[in-house]
Amino acid sequence: MFFMEQILLKKLQKIFLSLVIILVPFIWLPQKFYFSSIGPNAVSYILLISLIFFVYEYYKYKFKVNKTVLYFFIVYVSFQIISLLQGLIIYPYYDLIDVSQLTKLQYLSDKFNMSFNNNIIIAIWLFIRESKNIILSSFYFCFIPLLFLHLFGTDRQQAFSFVIKTILVLISLLCIYSIPEILYLKCNNQIATNILKFINPFLYDVSSAHGWWPPLLWDYNGGQLRSLCPEPSFFCIIAALCIPFLLNIIYKKFSFKYIFLFLLFIFMLFMSKSRTGMVLFLIEIFILISFLLYNFSKKNLFFIVFLLFSISFSMILNLSIPNKLKQENKKETLISYIDDNLVSTVKTDIRTNNTRFANIITMAKVGLSKPVLGVGTHLKDAYMIGNIPEFAMKDYETTLWITQLKKEGLKSNFPALNQYIYVFAENGIIGFLIFISPIIYILYMICKNKILLKNFDFMTILIVFIGQLFSMLGHDYLMTYPISLGLIYFYLNSYSKSNEN
Repeated sequence: MFFMEQILLKKLQKIFLSLVIILVPFIWLPQKFYFSSIGPNAVSYILLISLIFFVYEYYKYKFKVNKTVLYFFIVYVSFQIISLLQGLIIYPYYDLIDVSQLTKLQYLSDKFNMSFNNNIIIAIWLFIRESKNIILSSFYFCFIPLLFLHLFGTDRQQAFSFVIKTILVLISLLCIYSIPEILYLKCNNQIATNILKFINPFLYDVSSAHGWWPPLLWDYNGGQLRSLCPEPSFFCIIAALCIPFLLNIIYKKFSFKYIFLFLLFIFMLFMSKSRTGMVLFLIEIFILISFLLYNFSKKNLFFIVFLLFSISFSMILNLSIPNKLKQENKKETLISYIDDNLVSTVKTDIRTNNTRFANIITMAKVGLSKPVLGVGTHLKDAYMIGNIPEFAMKDYETTLWITQLKKEGLKSNFPALNQYIYVFAENGIIGFLIFISPIIYILYMICKNKILLKNFDFMTILIVFIGQLFSMLGHDYLMTYPISLGLIYFYLNSYSKSNEN
């Protein structure tokens, strides 16, 4: 290692960056495959290994580190730790915390025969533990943009080509896995079912969260496709990262293999029956068609026709082969599909909407109770019990979250179903503004360089970025968001530098 040249070090870091993109579906690794101190997300380990090479290269060659990203990381981490500190000082729910919920603290207690009746000791332990988690999660968030800047400099073409090739690998893996999944859902094929039952426990710990999630086979709602991901909506958020790049390839080179891949991929998207997926897909397609019409040409018109035909064909194919897992005999139509998976998004009494709306409302009320600094990083859950709206008190999933939180304390939590509200609840309005500051900066840079809106490669990246921003309205962010943020920031930064020279 000590004799590695800088070029080789960068090649290794590019390999790890490609793995960051390829491994985004592996969010919830089985416990036997990960360290509890780092977590179940496979990308975390790749980034930490990449950091070793990054630090070594800096130590040996003293290259310039982007100060904007570095300063943001410092501010982002510092404020979250400040929020955590004040949150622990004012925390009124220490009675819900038992030493047995803090495994390592329990170990020290048993080993040294120490008594931890004092809440101060628990608060100090939580401060140390959660500060570590804050630093790690903030590192994952900021290091991906830093890698793009470091590895590609101002070479936008090389970076875009790199991402395209990596995305193709990711799409291929998602499609290969989903072949038996499609056979299971559409045909109830026993061989395909057995393959999934064998593979899935290697992808995630089955029913490890809230007593049911993620299930071994996703047979809810008549069966939904989720590919390599723990749940269908995660697959759709990753699809929102992939589809614009795949369309970029087809736009530039009308190749049968890529057209087939696109048809298969959106067929899988429709099979997911995810409201998140449908909304994100429509938003991205609407922006793309608007761009093509704005820069009107015969080629663009032809591409719009191809796009609409492909979407229609995949949808008709999906509807013409009903899921064998569906209990009712009623055939699914286009109207019923749209009603179930798109219109139902705004209906409170459909599917999980009641739970979702209750979760978001509750989290917003928690944030409003401490609007400046929030209740403290990773301390929201106990506050939520007393803020649940009346209409959700009998909701099955909500009551399950409450029961598990009271029983397991810090080992259980309410999921974050809106990233923006989640940040507001834990870190207040200041933390929220810090979190969205990169988004504001990106929008400012786009307004400053409007000519880029005529560039198809940049529009592809922008569509991906917008898709990830919308995805955070219904989920906490996946690693797809830092990837899209890193790529668009790199593109804008390199464009500005090129114009200066």
